[in-house]
Amino acid sequence: MTTFINAYSTVVQEIPWTGPGATYFKYRSTVTGTNQEISDFQDHLNGFLGYAIDFWITQGIEYNAFIHSISQHIRETRSQYVFERDASFEPEDLKDFKEWARATNSIFFLNDGGIYNADGVNLLDPNTKKFAPIHPLSKSRSERIRTDLGKKGMSVPQSLPPVRSEMEVQLRSTQEVASRFRALVIVAHLAAAVLDGDKNTAKNIYTVMSNSPYDFTPTELAFIDTVAKESQKKFGKYGKSTQEAAVQLVWRWESATVLGWVLGKVSMDPMVLEPANVDRLTTLEENPDELYDIHRLIDTFHICDGYESTYSQRWYAVDQDVNPENSPPCV
Repeated sequence: MTTFINAYSTVVQEIPWTGPGATYFKYRSTVTGTNQEISDFQDHLNGFLGYAIDFWITQGIEYNAFIHSISQHIRETRSQYVFERDASFEPEDLKDFKEWARATNSIFFLNDGGIYNADGVNLLDPNTKKFAPIHPLSKSRSERIRTDLGKKGMSVPQSLPPVRSEMEVQLRSTQEVASRFRALVIVAHLAAAVLDGDKNTAKNIYTVMSNSPYDFTPTELAFIDTVAKESQKKFGKYGKSTQEAAVQLVWRWESATVLGWVLGKVSMDPMVLEPANVDRLTTLEENPDELYDIHRLIDTFHICDGYESTYSQRWYAVDQDVNPENSPPCV
């Protein structure tokens, strides 16, 4: 008789088996296969997460950092590998998977119903108090960036889970990012024009919009439609509700700056918090050839660096609001 070992990996790319014994006989992922196969796999992962949550509820275990890490691992699983081994296989035999598990950042589901790490520790057991594994690249990135932030007076605990590494993230296509970037630029500029009472700029923006596809949200489309109608009036200000919406939407400059940086169109230092590069974004909008001349994203390594830095600084800012007693002394 045999037993099955299910490995759930957060790494996007398929990683060949390198350990002793037979390789996996089944593999599926969230990025390869037909739409139906990907949908079926996602349903499976939802069921797997539901299984873990039901266990914790049944055992009366309150939500904690350990449960959060395991839940996030399942939610962010990108690949499943299924191995067949002799029925005598025990959790401690997962040591044979250790190096491969490190590369794939995997947790394992065994026939006894436990969810294990490669050390054979049952992560469902509340007494173990173990976090789900972290990819080595993710861990080294968080240590490097948080050490630098610490030198600047921002103390971020190492217990805060790091962002996923470049091996684990699924980036949208360049075309998708570019379409959203253009939409953010248009909406932010339009909102700024509304706040300035400028109707001529609003009219000019519609001409720019006709040149390329954009990815607007329903809220943004409603705002654009309202401004289009109100800008036709020669006299009078924009309506109060339109101005209130513009106050919120003008913040799209911030998001546009980040996506512009990801697309290599805007200069930005992701390691520091700085205002949106409105001048550069406005210049891009006024030069359609450059605004539409987008062919690739910057290296994923740098994107993950920027994400980790922003994520850590955001946590620090929130912590200062919630726990002001932890703020560094004023000099």
